[in-house]
Amino acid sequence: MNSRTELYRSKYASHHYDEQLGALFSDWFPETSEMDDDDFESEMKKWLEVSMQCKPSIVYTRCVNFDYPINPEQQTWMAQLLNRCWVNLGVKQYLHVVPAEYVTKLSACQMFQEFLDMKLENQFDIHHFSNESEAIQWLETSKTCSPKREPSLSCAQKAQAINNA
Repeated sequence: MNSRTELYRSKYASHHYDEQLGALFSDWFPETSEMDDDDFESEMKKWLEVSMQCKPSIVYTRCVNFDYPINPEQQTWMAQLLNRCWVNLGVKQYLHVVPAEYVTKLSACQMFQEFLDMKLENQFDIHHFSNESEAIQWLETSKTCSPKREPSLSCAQKAQAINNA
């Protein structure tokens, strides 16, 4: 039985909340390649809105099909928009599924560095995975671990490993 409730859907993304897990699942679609700056801003504001609606403890983002280049100004803007809200809502974990080949583009990695650079008290952990099975396995394992788990490889570490391969 699917316990997820759809909170929002557009041609670019969908956001579902799983009350049992306390998790907001966000999926980004291939149509993100057609987004312009206004569309990107609108989608981020909608993400903020659904986050405030469901107050998740976990944000799980599948970016396997995300194909919009986030420029440095947008990275900073997005970090300012979402990070403080998610910290204030009590988000504890952010899981980001992005294909390994996308990691070398680094825009997502740079954006998450913006989150960390804000140095907010109670900053949630950010974990990057190259496929969904890794993310699900980590999420299930983390339920039985201590609150301070070993973080997954950082984007920079993954990019370096990919470039060295």
